[in-house]
Amino acid sequence: MQNEVPLDSWCNCGKCRVPLLVNLKECRCCHEIINCMIEMQDHMVVSELVRQPKCITEHPGFDAICLNRWALNSAANLYQRRDGVRYCKGFLEQRFFRVVAYRQFTRMVHGILQHKRIPLPACAYHVI
Repeated sequence: MQNEVPLDSWCNCGKCRVPLLVNLKECRCCHEIINCMIEMQDHMVVSELVRQPKCITEHPGFDAICLNRWALNSAANLYQRRDGVRYCKGFLEQRFFRVVAYRQFTRMVHGILQHKRIPLPACAYHVI
């Protein structure tokens, strides 16, 4: 977190950034996460892009699932906090969309995890 290890020594996708990360668990490239690699090698993904994406943020579904405000607004109804309360926009709309985007990314890559939490790769944090 203090630039002791150069970014280019662990980032293989070229899109990881560290300024927004808060702990060492988040300092991971999508190439280090097996489910990200499986998603990037998926036949539908490769056939749509006519190549394998270099980063999970280049996945054809990433923008639609994780960045589209309308999709995030609709998906918010699927999620709730650990205390059982559903997410709502309230006064912090950007935070609302960011939290739902994190959940959407996790579902896209790992499926339904129940109570388990898996940090996003640094490239996804940066883009979201």
